[in-house]
Amino acid sequence: HFYITEKTATANPDKHILKNESNEIKLTYTETLYITAFLKAEEHKLKYTNICKQIYHISYEDENEVNRTEKQRIGQAIARLRKSLNCIQEINIVSIQNGYQLQLGFIENTALL
Repeated sequence: HFYITEKTATANPDKHILKNESNEIKLTYTETLYITAFLKAEEHKLKYTNICKQIYHISYEDENEVNRTEKQRIGQAIARLRKSLNCIQEINIVSIQNGYQLQLGFIENTALL
């Protein structure tokens, strides 16, 4: 299980469920991989190279090597994840230079168990 503070949201990655006090979201396998990777990442930031390596098992030396097709694939996955998470207003995924950041409006601390 991973917990996004004890009162606001919890998840069971094995069952692909994220829930808070008022919502329970069934995530796809890929969405669960993304959420887990974001929560483990420093400042919840993932560069394209990190996503390719952690989610898709493709290694790139630097951001310039990540091709347009991979970026589109990642963008589509992020769009689906945003749609799945839209009922939890405190969770947002924003574009950053060469990647994305998970923003958690209610977080005091984040634990991945």
